[in-house]
Amino acid sequence: MAATRLAVFGVSRLELAVPVVAALTMYFGERPLAISLQDDLKEVVDLMERFCRAAFFFNQTPHELILSGEVNPKDLTDFDRLILLKSPPPTLWPLHPRAQTLDLTEDRVAYPVETYRIEGWPVPRASEHPTELPLQILRWVRGEEYMIQEMKAMEHSPLGRWLDDVSAAQRIPAS
Repeated sequence: MAATRLAVFGVSRLELAVPVVAALTMYFGERPLAISLQDDLKEVVDLMERFCRAAFFFNQTPHELILSGEVNPKDLTDFDRLILLKSPPPTLWPLHPRAQTLDLTEDRVAYPVETYRIEGWPVPRASEHPTELPLQILRWVRGEEYMIQEMKAMEHSPLGRWLDDVSAAQRIPAS
């Protein structure tokens, strides 16, 4: 069975990206996922790819990481599902009209495509200092600390329910 192609846009929002990756790691659905991490900040994409690979290895998750990196509008048309962690720039519109899009941004932007929202999820991971979360991610990647608490907290996440059935999230009509 073919994998569901999923793009996560805006992984530089680490406070949202960490719980999303943890939820994807704990997701064992009907179909495996082929995941692409997207952002304009290459260094953050690299960090989050390392985190994904470590988390997938740690949890023996069968998902595949596919080409990630700089955002190319053409690349985003090849996906079945999109998760927005920050609002994409206007150059990325129109997104693929058939891709089911989950908007986890704080902005209440009216998109030209139908989107879905999960109110109150994820709860952004709080950090007192801007470098605290990237350094924590590096500790997880290097195996200096275990990420089991992050994973266990996302075992039954709303993201997994949305991946199984989009009606598990609130539908926002196209504007």
